[in-house]
Amino acid sequence: MLSGSQGVRFVSPAEGQTFTVDLAINSPVEQAPPEEGGFRFDVRPILTSEALVEVEGEGVGTGVRALTEAELLSLITLGRVEFGSDLIGAGGLGGAVAQGALDTAVDLLIVGELQNALREALGLDVVEIRTSALSSLLEGDTDQFGVSVRLGGYLNPELFASYRIGTAGAGDTAFGLSNEVALSYALGPLDLDIMGRIDFPAAGTLASPRPELGLGLRYDFGRTLGIDAGVTLSTQRSVVSFGVALRW
Repeated sequence: MLSGSQGVRFVSPAEGQTFTVDLAINSPVEQAPPEEGGFRFDVRPILTSEALVEVEGEGVGTGVRALTEAELLSLITLGRVEFGSDLIGAGGLGGAVAQGALDTAVDLLIVGELQNALREALGLDVVEIRTSALSSLLEGDTDQFGVSVRLGGYLNPELFASYRIGTAGAGDTAFGLSNEVALSYALGPLDLDIMGRIDFPAAGTLASPRPELGLGLRYDFGRTLGIDAGVTLSTQRSVVSFGVALRW
């Protein structure tokens, strides 16, 4: 669909045919300054397509050109090509909408499909990939960007096991890598959750590895009453919780 497109028509592909939009993410890896430690990733997403449009009034007479990045962004996020709009870098509400739509498109079209493909290839029940918003990279906020991968499956009908590794959700810039193993038992009215986790310090920091162990219990006394209790132990904190659930 074309929007704001008076005097615009597609030259290639022909009417009724489809075309491909390519998303290339270039990420040069550079050594960070010694005081920061580690490496820097300069992620540069680029949208391109082989589609050509004929636009009246551009230059002298009629011009044939490729779609711009702003027009391709409007296509994959809004479902239509917005001609003559300053969608990228417009700031304010327009910029926020564009960034949010881009994050959603990447999550559904790229991350979602990758999760499905890996789940089928590995024969697992759960493959979960979580990333920070892509718009944070476009804004240059790479310090807050993280990625985590969680793999899980049923060892038997009552026991589910999962393993997670990544940086997303570490919660502290002093720690660069997190590993977590979790087991969930469903034993009739009793559910038991066991979690072990260790966070490793980021390069160039003086922090020590941070282990954490969690245990959770849930017991249902029928359909209307249940109790749950849990304890979390780590080198930095210890938490005990207890709750009662009433259902009607």
